Amino acid sequence: FALSGFSNLSAPTALQPKPWHWTFEASLEAQAGSVTILLETRALSPLFGAGWTRLGTGLDGDDALLSSGLYADFRVHNQISLGVRYRGFSLWLSEDFTPGPNPHSTQTWIWVDNAPDAVLGLAYTVSL
Repeated sequence: FALSGFSNLSAPTALQPKPWHWTFEASLEAQAGSVTILLETRALSPLFGAGWTRLGTGLDGDDALLSSGLYADFRVHNQISLGVRYRGFSLWLSEDFTPGPNPHSTQTWIWVDNAPDAVLGLAYTVSL
């Protein structure tokens, strides 16, 4: 768990970051023979305070709303990663999302990301 303090932006804009932010991280590692499985989760507090909304043009609909930063910047943000390591090889998949209900989503009781930004990685490590 971490707590960070942010200063205001130098520009005198009304939308400023919240002064205090928290981060929570948890990892679970399991070993089966020479294979290691890793599961991690990270949650970040919202960057900005509540009370702001997005004004649409009336023509852009839910797709424009869901692809905006409205939910990501004003709600808790979570990232989950799953990795497998065998000898020098590591393979992982990571996806971030905004937990909680979203009335504009196809399933309103849980967040459904309209544009997945999954990361797939492969690495090979050698000793020097």
